[in-house]
Amino acid sequence: MFRSVMTLLVLFTICIVSAELMAQGERGGVASTLDTIVVTSSRGQESLREVSSHVTVIDEKQLDIIPFDTLSGILRHEGFHIRDYPGQGTAAVDIRGFRTATVGNDGGLGGRVLLLVDGRPAGTGNLYRIMKSNIETVEIIRGPAAVQYGTAAMGGVINVITKKGQGDLSVRAKAGFGSFSFNDQTIGMDFRQGPVDFALGLYRTRNNDIEDGNGQRLYNTLNHGIYTGSLNIGYNFMDDRQRLGMTAGFYDNNYQGTSGSHSYGPITPNDIGGSNVVNKNTSFDFLYTGANERGALSWQTRYYHITDKYESHNSHRRDLRPYSTDTKMDGIQAQMKAAFDTFELTAGLDWLKYATERFSQYDLPTRALKNYKMSNYAAFFIGKLKFLEDSLIFNAGVRYDNFENDATGNTIKEHNVSPSAGIVFIPIDWLKIRANYSKGFRTPTPTEVAQVYQSGATLYLGNPDLSPEKSDTYELGLDFNFDYFSSNITYFYTKYKNEIRSGRRLPPNISTYYNAPGESTYAGFEFGANLYLGSLLGQEFELEPYVKATLYTTREAVDATGKKVAGYYMPHSLAAGINFDYPKYEFSSNLNVSYFARAYEQNFGYNYGAKTVVKAPAYTLVDLSLKKTLFSIGEKSKISMDVAVRNLFDEYYEPILDYAGQGRSFYVGITYSYN
Repeated sequence: MFRSVMTLLVLFTICIVSAELMAQGERGGVASTLDTIVVTSSRGQESLREVSSHVTVIDEKQLDIIPFDTLSGILRHEGFHIRDYPGQGTAAVDIRGFRTATVGNDGGLGGRVLLLVDGRPAGTGNLYRIMKSNIETVEIIRGPAAVQYGTAAMGGVINVITKKGQGDLSVRAKAGFGSFSFNDQTIGMDFRQGPVDFALGLYRTRNNDIEDGNGQRLYNTLNHGIYTGSLNIGYNFMDDRQRLGMTAGFYDNNYQGTSGSHSYGPITPNDIGGSNVVNKNTSFDFLYTGANERGALSWQTRYYHITDKYESHNSHRRDLRPYSTDTKMDGIQAQMKAAFDTFELTAGLDWLKYATERFSQYDLPTRALKNYKMSNYAAFFIGKLKFLEDSLIFNAGVRYDNFENDATGNTIKEHNVSPSAGIVFIPIDWLKIRANYSKGFRTPTPTEVAQVYQSGATLYLGNPDLSPEKSDTYELGLDFNFDYFSSNITYFYTKYKNEIRSGRRLPPNISTYYNAPGESTYAGFEFGANLYLGSLLGQEFELEPYVKATLYTTREAVDATGKKVAGYYMPHSLAAGINFDYPKYEFSSNLNVSYFARAYEQNFGYNYGAKTVVKAPAYTLVDLSLKKTLFSIGEKSKISMDVAVRNLFDEYYEPILDYAGQGRSFYVGITYSYN
């Protein structure tokens, strides 16, 4: 059925494009979407029309109407498959068969999709730790970005760009209430006064135990308060060509219950039994950016420090701590860009050092903290050539990484070279043709190399002989951009080898990490379309139906023996909906439908019988949000209201097999804004 839907969508796109081609000949079209400025693909500002990879941009206007505050909720709304556990404050995203890390994975570098904040590692792969209270834009590269960002950027990169003060004083304060005793508060402020820019965002929320779509209470899913904030201050000088900046951020979930699965978790108020977790992430950055008077040369240097903590506690006792990780990351980024009429070159150096202290009650020979360390030195070059009045663009890049892993007491060195190449051809202003090749990799983490702990009769060991994971991805895409319609379609093909897995059994009673034999293959299509009916019909309002979909044509993984098996990720997903915006009445709304197909999952519980692998049920989530200005106070102040219904039809679903997601919930928020 899904293939039929996809076929209809493609036919619909062809019809619309044909109609637009005829209309464009009469009125003259302007390709507006391609003029969007992005920064993630080349680590510097460039027009989206010059990017050869598939990049998704979620701007501040889109973020404002999406009825979710966490990055995980935002991406699920966009059609990305999110794997999250109810009440545990952990969430990962799948992109092209790869996913981010969640907790205890060496600052997020144990995943295969890399999470960034303002272009540097977030220090975590857990999407639940990023809130939208001070986000300006989210940029997503689908496919490897190893040349720009190094290890773990195999399936893609998610770059969260925070706000920066740019104009007159703007203030916003919000308080909201919802189902399951949910409440949240947001405070934000930004401005530019003379040479100083300032932006601040603070957010707090808490809730009681939630229910799934069957009305079953998921006990011990409450959180006692999540606190998060972001600060960005800058001093601009020399005609705003130079800037000294400082940013800081924090996330603290205080103390949060974990429900567990249906098979193992609590099912009655008197059978709490589950553990509780504490998640914390703090960071600060010092940044210097500059350019010469003509703008042909620009440069950027950054130092950042990140701490990321995770603790798991028995029941409600904070003094019992069976497992914890404490990761500290220090990094330096330095780069320079030379931009001329037909040629651009960016060159840079990256340095990263991190140490993870891990405590487990199962660690041997004692229950002391284990300190795992790794450092990374890298150099990269990214070049771009433009021909035919910027309608034919070639880009290429290469990166060299040197890793030193000190986890075992003996230095283990790894080297890696990552190339990429792409081409963009714009034969007419409404059509962009792009092709891209990129190589991705993930170096073994210190935990995978050197862990030592025992559970029951089994001894769990690291493997110092692990090889880096590597992937090769090819993609071909078309982007259509008209006055009233935009669409894109991308085909991708990935070969993936040396996947690092746990669970290899060695006698007597030893389990270790290993590189999976053989290659995995992931291939498929990504599709998107937006139609601006309000503008097309000459109305004062905007009515924008949209669709975004991913369809895998091949998803072959390998088992421990090298035999081809189905990959454990979503075979296809779709998000479709309608945005409505009526500026005259200061009203906007969004109706969104997200569909996630049946996917193969490992069965760790009992709800699906004795099979080790089962096909998890498909599910569809419908979300509705409304935003309306109630009244104005003077010329600059106003009071507005947000109303949202999440999971409108109370669908029962399992984002991870045997773990139910939240049922229908309601939300009402009141916002005061001054600008």
